[in-house]
Amino acid sequence: MAWTVDSLSYTHRKKITVQGDYVDSDLTNFPLLVAINGDTDLGTNTNADGYDIRFTSSDGSTLLDYDREKHDVSAGALTAVYWVKVPSVAADGTTYIYIYYRSTDTADGTDAAGVWDEYEAVYHLGNGTTLSGTDATGNGRTLTVNNATANSGKVYGGSEHDGTNDYLYGSDVMDLGINDLTLSCWARWDSSPESYTGLMGKGYLHSNGYGYGLSCTSSTQKFGVQLRAGSTAYSSPSNSTTRDSTWYYVVGTFDRDGYLTLYVNGVAQSSPISISSLASTSLNDSFTFAIGSRSSGDGTYLYDLDGGLDECRVVFVARSAAWVKFEFYNQNETDGELTWDSQETAGSGGNSQWYFEAMRKA
Repeated sequence: MAWTVDSLSYTHRKKITVQGDYVDSDLTNFPLLVAINGDTDLGTNTNADGYDIRFTSSDGSTLLDYDREKHDVSAGALTAVYWVKVPSVAADGTTYIYIYYRSTDTADGTDAAGVWDEYEAVYHLGNGTTLSGTDATGNGRTLTVNNATANSGKVYGGSEHDGTNDYLYGSDVMDLGINDLTLSCWARWDSSPESYTGLMGKGYLHSNGYGYGLSCTSSTQKFGVQLRAGSTAYSSPSNSTTRDSTWYYVVGTFDRDGYLTLYVNGVAQSSPISISSLASTSLNDSFTFAIGSRSSGDGTYLYDLDGGLDECRVVFVARSAAWVKFEFYNQNETDGELTWDSQETAGSGGNSQWYFEAMRKA
């Protein structure tokens, strides 16, 4: 007897448990990275295009939205990168989901826009061979590539910058308005001939404008997050030297209650900086957004990055410290802070387990 998921018949699935070691509090609607590295069970029983993949909640039937960044079957093994929107990740380590797969030709089940519906923009930055400024959210905020090239990235596929006139940009993208804000990216900083190299941001060079961004400062070799309101700039630097060609997870949050916080590798770099004078200020403008540089008010780009970037995101929510911490561990650890059970096959032990769960919940 097969499992019915999304009105389709499946005979194979695996249970994936989210470890709770680095989940300090329950997280809601979390985009979980599910990385698959050379799995022969899935490689044998899934389609080469990955269209058959379905993720469900712990009940084995409620579909979860997912974004397929990579799906590669080679020599009978699957290597893949999926982002799955999990309704709740519990701090006690009891959260689990299922991945279903089958070799029958199937209509594509991916829904990237559903995963990233809370976000203003998400840039995966290509596949490691071709650099792309496509926005994964469905908001259509595609960026234009200016001389930057592709690299292998931290998660999968990123952008490479040589510090001279290479970046991605978009016109009038992501006005902040009166919202909270979180900026995040993986950054590799090789060297910097400029004082305030831009990682990502919008209009935050202009002395009479309003903007936001993540940057790195060559004089102190530290990452930073900055908000600018007219001639006043508020910034928070990291605590340690970071120009060493290592990938770092850099996150800046702005809370409209009046606080600015920088995180590096999931750790807050200092106490939140009070910027209560900005709490009622509208930071929207028509300046451009850039990745790998800093945009100015006159349409030019300065202080280009020498290094790499991956997974650049903008969301008008001030993420919690617990959220930022688990994002780092989920994306940085080899196992993604996930535990995989053995393959279940319908009609054998897997089907018995499915029957037991169904009866228990009835």
